Amino acid sequence: MTGLSISVHKTGSGISVTAGVNGRQGASHAYPGGARVYVVEASMGDEAGNSDYNLGDDGVVVTDAQGRIVQ
Repeated sequence: MTGLSISVHKTGSGISVTAGVNGRQGASHAYPGGARVYVVEASMGDEAGNSDYNLGDDGVVVTDAQGRIVQ
């Protein structure tokens, strides 16, 4: 998750996911219960320390309780 700020919190019957680039305001989305959050890093060689030099290969995938991608 180098270069990204991602937080997941339980809400009443689901979860709230906030994701963005470090140092910037992230977007927040709510998902129903059973959702799962995955962080995808396609190229592990573009980080150094606390910096990521190519955020284009990084992402967040959210699936519903049945495993279907919802974002």
